Amino acid sequence: MLTPARAEKKNSSLKSNRFFFTFEGGEGVGKSSLIQAVVDRLGQEGISSIRTGEPGGTARGQELRRWLQASKWPSVAEFLLYSADRSLHVEEVIRPALAAGTWVLCDRFVDSSRVYQGQVGGIDQDFLERVSQACTGGLEPGKTFLLDCAVEVSMGRLQGREVLSHYDQAKREFHEQVRAGFLALAALNPDRIVVLDSTASVAELCARVWDAIKGC
Repeated sequence: MLTPARAEKKNSSLKSNRFFFTFEGGEGVGKSSLIQAVVDRLGQEGISSIRTGEPGGTARGQELRRWLQASKWPSVAEFLLYSADRSLHVEEVIRPALAAGTWVLCDRFVDSSRVYQGQVGGIDQDFLERVSQACTGGLEPGKTFLLDCAVEVSMGRLQGREVLSHYDQAKREFHEQVRAGFLALAALNPDRIVVLDSTASVAELCARVWDAIKGC
């Protein structure tokens, strides 16, 4: 039987981890390049870390990723597919890494669902939060880095991609809604979400991220 102190410690470890960092933003904002730069910097500092992402952070999740990126789904169905992927990801990758003392840098997490399927897709936010809580066990990142830039910049970057998802091919209005959704989320969570100007160099962005996490 858990004592109150042990129960509090257990619940705390389930809900947050200061070595778990997420990177968010719309399409074409440059998350992948920044995450790799931060992983490299952590390695230079002797800190063990992994980079992962959603959807597709597990072997079974790769199949879900192919379904999700191939075509547009109704918002609820899309959210449930992302949630299934996220549940696998947390249990098979994120929690084991954190338990081993490895820092986890994740390309997208629950915030993406809050924006894409919630704010833009119109899913009831209470429903979204309840399902997300069940899929993650309440796990939250210690810090989230939101890469932001004008939509014309991010859409211009998408033109260089060899394969475009249905999100990449969406109209400008959709990308504007996604950007506004992320900025609104950041305004509500200023202690957790750090907004970065993604037009800065990768080196500059990496330095900003390092300043935010080096005290962990």
